[in-house]
Amino acid sequence: MKLCIVKPDGTVAEILLRDRQPSFEAFNNEQLFFENYQYKFILREIEEYENVEIFVGDYSVPIHYKASTDWYETDQDLVFGGCFDLAYISVWVSEKEGKEERFYTDFLRIATTKQTTRQVEQMLDEIEKNIPNFLEVCFSRNKKNSGLKNDSTRSIWNTLKLVDEIIKTYEENYKDSIMDSLEEMYILDEHKDDYKVSLSDDEEKSIEDVAKKFTDSNDSAAKDAVSGDEKTVKKVLELLTLQKKMETAMTADVDTNVSDEEAAQKKMQYVLFSTKTKGSDGNSTDMSDDEKAEVKKKAEDFQKDAASAEDFSVFATAVGASATDLTFDSDTTSPNEDLIKAADKLKEGEVTDVIEADNGYYVAKVVSLLDRDATDTKKESIVSQRKSDQYQSICKKWKKKTDIKVHKKVWNTISFADQGVTVKSTTEDTDTSSDSSSK
Repeated sequence: MKLCIVKPDGTVAEILLRDRQPSFEAFNNEQLFFENYQYKFILREIEEYENVEIFVGDYSVPIHYKASTDWYETDQDLVFGGCFDLAYISVWVSEKEGKEERFYTDFLRIATTKQTTRQVEQMLDEIEKNIPNFLEVCFSRNKKNSGLKNDSTRSIWNTLKLVDEIIKTYEENYKDSIMDSLEEMYILDEHKDDYKVSLSDDEEKSIEDVAKKFTDSNDSAAKDAVSGDEKTVKKVLELLTLQKKMETAMTADVDTNVSDEEAAQKKMQYVLFSTKTKGSDGNSTDMSDDEKAEVKKKAEDFQKDAASAEDFSVFATAVGASATDLTFDSDTTSPNEDLIKAADKLKEGEVTDVIEADNGYYVAKVVSLLDRDATDTKKESIVSQRKSDQYQSICKKWKKKTDIKVHKKVWNTISFADQGVTVKSTTEDTDTSSDSSSK
């Protein structure tokens, strides 16, 4: 499956969709997209699916079925607005019989125009190259539709005021986050002797090389924009490296033993008999009461014979349905909480009653009370959470005992409002180019 992304100049980028979530090592280096440019998504040849949804990161982008072309498409919009450096696109689809699937792009590179600069990107590149496994990439999408679209009922001044408030809120939250990180790093530095943590000669040399290379590669104006003089860069890298080493030392005694009982993940196969139907516009609507009654009868008939069926999935296919595999425990909420609760009470091989939901009727069979792979993955998650809890607990205690003074007059002068870069867009059809300044 491929996703077509229509660019502002009308050219189309075809992006491959895979059935697995991308890792941070999987980058699409062939395409570059811009935070402040408008794009359109098009999905062709997926008429076999009943429902289609598309996401940029965790943000849902409205998509519509176009009967004249028999494909799905979005409106032209700032779909990458608010993304930080990297983003992936995912497509969720479901068939009429209830089978659900999700497909993903690799991480796409996003040129940001207001929340970062090219100089910061260069610095991060150098850090990643010289200190492996150092950075965790996080991104989110927070867009408020109100006031950001052309609306005849709203004046331009109200729109601008809303935009200003959003920028202000982002800046305040971002500065608070930076301050918390700085305080934590300096506190850890103060306590490094408690865990006999220090920087090795090789680490010191690597940090010095990175700091020097960064400062040598940028002019004074660029360095001033990010407080990037060699001394500051070196200090930040030292603190960040110590933080990683301290985290390892502070969690070294965490119990890594997790029993199967504590982490147990069960496995079911379920069928959804959908009570949704797709209209000519591609949008899903509820069936009539009579149609729902027919679907319910079909689910009830299926449930009666499902327990005795040798293979639940094969039996589902035989009646025109489709079974979906799912590992779960008592904390699982998707695809339906009532379904999970019912399945969690069953023994291996038992089948649930018909479970009514807003989108149809579920029937499930518990095929395993201990899925080995899923249970082992859960164990890793539990250990990771234990380490995180212990690390945060120690940091919190130290912070309470530490007298931290912030030079508020200096801190208040820091603003991101005027930070950004100018990006240039060119088309192959003309010799002209246009500048698109930061928002």
